[in-house]
Amino acid sequence: MPSVLTSITIDAPAAVVWDTLTDFDAYPEWNRVILKPRGRVAPGEPFDFAIKVGRLEAPIAARFVRADGTELRWEGPRNRLQAPLGTGSHYFRLEPKGERSTTLIHGEVFGGPLFRLPWRFLGPQLERTYNRLNRAMKERCEAEAR
Repeated sequence: MPSVLTSITIDAPAAVVWDTLTDFDAYPEWNRVILKPRGRVAPGEPFDFAIKVGRLEAPIAARFVRADGTELRWEGPRNRLQAPLGTGSHYFRLEPKGERSTTLIHGEVFGGPLFRLPWRFLGPQLERTYNRLNRAMKERCEAEAR
């Protein structure tokens, strides 16, 4: 299955990283990848947003499957008729490294023919996009932790 795996070390406690990650109202201030997020962060709850990858902006209708302070994960699409074409399981895992540092592991596992065909182009583009989001998260969290 195609997948993307990225990580970054953030000089901020895991609680600050979690709060930044789940504060959707503040996303327009720093997040240029996940746009217009709407949803209550809890397993089973719907999560709607648009993702910006390069010049493409795609609407996503997902559902949270994990939200426990150590991992935020959503899966989509919610529409079961679309699932045979392509699925995604997007995650952010927080690994505390002492009291003032956190490793953020950010990735996604994709399924279905929608992602297999263009993966040679799409995979590297998604990796760059996720790394850009990671850097923005690092900057935001480290500013909050000061």
